[in-house]
Amino acid sequence: MLALPLFVLSCEKESGDKGPVDTGGPTTAACGWMELPEDKSSDDLHFVKHFMTFNGKLVRNWSCCYSYSDKISYWVAYPLNKGLKGAKTGRTNDWAYDPDVPSQYQYNISYSFGGGYDRGHQLPSADRNINSEINASTYYSTNMTPQKSGFNKNIWQVLEQNVRGWATASDTLYVLTGAVRGTKTTGGVNIPSAYFKALLRYSSAGTVGTDGFAGIAFWFDHEQYGSYDYYMQPISKDMAISLAELEEKLQYELFPNLRMKIGVTKAEKVKNQDPSKLEWWWRGWPEY
Repeated sequence: MLALPLFVLSCEKESGDKGPVDTGGPTTAACGWMELPEDKSSDDLHFVKHFMTFNGKLVRNWSCCYSYSDKISYWVAYPLNKGLKGAKTGRTNDWAYDPDVPSQYQYNISYSFGGGYDRGHQLPSADRNINSEINASTYYSTNMTPQKSGFNKNIWQVLEQNVRGWATASDTLYVLTGAVRGTKTTGGVNIPSAYFKALLRYSSAGTVGTDGFAGIAFWFDHEQYGSYDYYMQPISKDMAISLAELEEKLQYELFPNLRMKIGVTKAEKVKNQDPSKLEWWWRGWPEY
């Protein structure tokens, strides 16, 4: 197996981050990209990054921490806003190997996972509708995990819709989606025991949170959930946790570049903020 330290790969391919994406902070935690978590290098975990051409510039698309042995990513990170989400194309369903990972270490995602599990996106297809080429990148094997249908098509889908609504109402929403390693496999692929999302919102208006930043996180056990609807049963306050609570669960730091951007004290304030008490998250932002 080729052993690559998680965060040593350079990021010089990106031509700039001005305009729709605010990177924030100096180059640290691999590129200074705000959405990336703490470096947790190992021989089995590999940092994979994907770029895209947006408004004539080469910018980051999404990154992941991929396990060659478990054949899933334990997190996928990306920036999101109205422009990056796009609205020009639909689902390509172009299931494929990730061209940046040796195919022998990937599951052939052209076929469904065994055991009746859905091919569950970590970066949703609808978060990258700029064009068919960019949308197709969300169908790489490295972005997929085996998900129970009652999870994927219910509460997880509703959370994804909420994320797009929050992103539309932000300058940039930095998204970290992750899977928690489980004890079972299907087709040689690890079945996560839980999933999480960590969101860091930035708005230059600066009226919410601290220095324009606000955070929220979610943790859901991977099980079958009853029917959820975006409008009838939206994500509620009691489902949300703080970024600090999620860090405690995961035992690694989220958004380390935030403290490089606004300082340790302010970053801790953002992470410890109880999102259920920050009304901005609960205003019923439209998905589109």
